This record gives sequence, C-alpha cells and structure tokens, in this order.
Amino acid sequence: MSTVSYINRIFGRDESGVNEASITASTRRKVEVFVAGSAIAVGDFVALHFAETEDGEKGLVVKPAASNDTDIICVVGVAIEAATTAETSSDGGTTNDRTKLIKVVTAGLVDEANVDGSTTKGDRLTSSTTAGRAVVATYIGDGSGAATVDLPQIFAIACEDDAANKALVYVLPQSP
Repeated sequence: MSTVSYINRIFGRDESGVNEASITASTRRKVEVFVAGSAIAVGDFVALHFAETEDGEKGLVVKPAASNDTDIICVVGVAIEAATTAETSSDGGTTNDRTKLIKVVTAGLVDEANVDGSTTKGDRLTSSTTAGRAVVATYIGDGSGAATVDLPQIFAIACEDDAANKALVYVLPQSP
C-alpha cells in the first residue's frame, strides 16, 4: 500500500494562481493504492478483505464494502478507479496482479460516491447490505435503556443530497 496526497484545483480557471481573486473549489484528499479483490466500480465504498490467506494481503486487498459480509468489515474509502474481476491464485486468494491496482480516496472529498437514495446533506454514512453502497447510519438500542447499542463504523459524511444514488461525500480518515 502506498500513500499519495493530492491537492487539486486550488487556483482559479487558468490554474496559475497569478492575479486570482480567490481560491476556487478545492478537492483536498488523501489517495492510497490497493489491490482489487473483486470487481469494483468508480464511487464504490471499499473495505479491507480479511479472508485473504496471507497476513500482508489483509491490509492490501479491498472489495466493495457490505455490512452482511464478515470478511469485508473495515471500510477504508471510496474507489476513484474501476477494476474488473480480480485474478485468483490456486489457493483461492487474490494474486498481487499489478493490473488490478486501484486508487482509493481514504480521506477527503469524493464526487459521485455510491450512496442510498435517502441520503441528505450532513448524514453520517455506514456500510449497507448492497455491496459498495453507503447508507445513513442509525443507532438502535435494545429499548431497555441499557448501554448496549448498535454502533456502526462511520466512514463518511454526505455533503449534498443524493441524486440517483450518487452524492458528494467527505471520507473520514480511518485510524489504523
């Protein structure tokens, strides 16, 4: 896994910064490179794949996040590149095929992230049962007032209402 920090479009139209009245929209974000463990679409929320046989690959291989898959539980960000179905090795694990590397925004703004149709600006997002899609996080207790609650991983904040299941989101950095 390698880390690259990008700061894009911090100048005006001509990108020179000369005689600019103000800085325009900034897409400050942190981008990391992972190995695709399955087909991944641009905008999919991805998570580490803990079913890999090699320990080193458990922090390297990602698949579309899904709350109903216990092997894909730690969301790391949003894919900004697509990947076709990954190659598999003879032992069933994912090969480290360099053609399967994808860029993932692990912190910062992402346009066109895959979100649930009921997402509105300011919603905290968590994984859903639909692979790659984020939903609004809800907190559900057992009704008794006890301290036991469902506390989902919050990994992004919606920056706008969704349009056709896509929205601008701010990916929250996840501590290692």
